[in-house]
Amino acid sequence: NFSSSNQMQQTAKKGRYKFEQFGTVDKACRDSQGTIYPFIGYGGVSSAEECGDMCSKCPGNDQGGLVLRGFISYSGNACSCLVDFGISFNKTLCEGATFAYDVNGGSGEIVNTSPSKQGNECWKVSSPSSSKGRKPKAPKSSKRPVRKLGQKNDSLLSNVERKTDSQ
Repeated sequence: NFSSSNQMQQTAKKGRYKFEQFGTVDKACRDSQGTIYPFIGYGGVSSAEECGDMCSKCPGNDQGGLVLRGFISYSGNACSCLVDFGISFNKTLCEGATFAYDVNGGSGEIVNTSPSKQGNECWKVSSPSSSKGRKPKAPKSSKRPVRKLGQKNDSLLSNVERKTDSQ
């Protein structure tokens, strides 16, 4: 289960990518201009973890020169792998892909979200292996507990409550 509150942050490492949930649930990923990204999608995907795995394999291995920016997990039944605008592609680029749309104009890092259908989650690439080790530091006020894949919300919330009580 990947439900979360806006007090939590989730991370997932898949292949050469590390993904970080961006925003709260019920959000779609957007670029700095508020534009949606071109995508290659997979149906029958049961979790955000599986979606990250699929996107890491394709288009995450630079197929067709595409740059993977993140993905949207659709309520545990499908996902869209988000890529930069500017390269034409279709679903045949990735084996097993069931849909694709290459005309959306989004590009660059995922920095915005917009309201979306219930259960949708925006995940962004937080550190591809090609990032040369540069990792921006978050200000202390924005640091949140990180939920690892497979960790239940209840155990994380109790940790947060314990820390709050002891301060």
